[in-house]
Amino acid sequence: MKKRYLVITFIIILSLLIIYNRINFNDNMQRSGIYNINYKTMKQNNNWTVFKGNGVRSGNKSDSIKNMFIKTKSPDFSYKFYTNKKWTKDILTNQKINNNKPLQGIKVFIYKDLAKKYSVCYRTYNIKNGWLGWSCNGQINGNKKYDISAIEIKVIPKNIVTEEYLKDYNNSSKTQINF
Repeated sequence: MKKRYLVITFIIILSLLIIYNRINFNDNMQRSGIYNINYKTMKQNNNWTVFKGNGVRSGNKSDSIKNMFIKTKSPDFSYKFYTNKKWTKDILTNQKINNNKPLQGIKVFIYKDLAKKYSVCYRTYNIKNGWLGWSCNGQINGNKKYDISAIEIKVIPKNIVTEEYLKDYNNSSKTQINF
């Protein structure tokens, strides 16, 4: 009887470890060794979403995003929004700006030593095109005529096959429309 409880306990612990590891995977790849990037978005109701990270969607695919905040350990990132028919100036990570107009495009940049080891890749969702393909390192992502309603961002090592880290069920190769 004691042996049976021991086996059941072992199976439960093993199951919990498997579940824990699955939670800490992203696109079936371990997050260890990947530079962590966290971001949150502001929706039309002026409420911020909780922080998401490493390719997890921020936004709900229906409400326009009015603002975004990117948080990293390093100051070697910046980003720009296309909003109100123009690009904003560079926004540094860990810096909030006041923007109350819906976003139609985004560019994210990585600098200095981090740029030698990593690429920052991102994609956006709008109601016309759905998910656009991935853009990396300052490329435009978005549609000038439609508001962004969701975004995903990843920082990936440069010495890997990029397509494997950006693999998903979206076959779109378009990254920008009308820019």
